[in-house]
Amino acid sequence: MRPLAQKWRVSFANFDPSITALALQHNLLSRLVIIGVTPREREPRFRFIGDEHRWMGSYLLDGIGEKVENQPDREYGHWVGETYKSVAFSGQPRYDLVSAVVQYENESGTPRRVVRYERLLLPWRTPSEEVFVTMCSKLIGNSGSFLLPYATPDIRASRNSENSPKVSLAGV
Repeated sequence: MRPLAQKWRVSFANFDPSITALALQHNLLSRLVIIGVTPREREPRFRFIGDEHRWMGSYLLDGIGEKVENQPDREYGHWVGETYKSVAFSGQPRYDLVSAVVQYENESGTPRRVVRYERLLLPWRTPSEEVFVTMCSKLIGNSGSFLLPYATPDIRASRNSENSPKVSLAGV
């Protein structure tokens, strides 16, 4: 994730096509998601979804151009959509350690699993009014390795943005 943070910093948060090449070069492209947010619509939309997000099932391809909140796991979609909006409109990067219950659309019975991951969200200016937010993630431990009953209570640890650590890229 560090190469993306460095690129964000030295490019003054201006998006260009070399960002995807950089992610590919550092084996980050498969864990990358690019979200677009416009000031008028204000609804985050998928622009790119890396292939390590297989848990989304067919939405991995069908979701491009769709609202983030419309993904099959609507509760998770709403939660991450609000986070993307916050990053897009604040213009500030964000780093989180996340624990979430996620519905796996690519498996029989669409089981729900606890997933723990690090994520880095970076807001990028584009030539249009649209802001791109890149999200790069890294699974922690044996995340997603056990099933939960469907009625298991939500255990999202970093749901409240006020409790999220602030990011400083000064040392990057």
